[in-house]
Amino acid sequence: MAGGGILFVPERKLNYIEGYVGIEKIIRIWRERFKIGFYAVGSLANKYNNPYQIKFGLNQFNKRTNSWY
Repeated sequence: MAGGGILFVPERKLNYIEGYVGIEKIIRIWRERFKIGFYAVGSLANKYNNPYQIKFGLNQFNKRTNSWY
């Protein structure tokens, strides 16, 4: 999994850019499917100084809409 995002907020003079790469695994617990992910994130911002982070994600599959929450 890879992706990124850009956020510009002129009212607060905030510019934020981030990119991430990671791995995801679908697991089954009883009859429900979950997607677990671990990501390494790098970011640039004019107001914050936290360039590298590790993030964790957990999503459940919705059978009615056939999509991940």
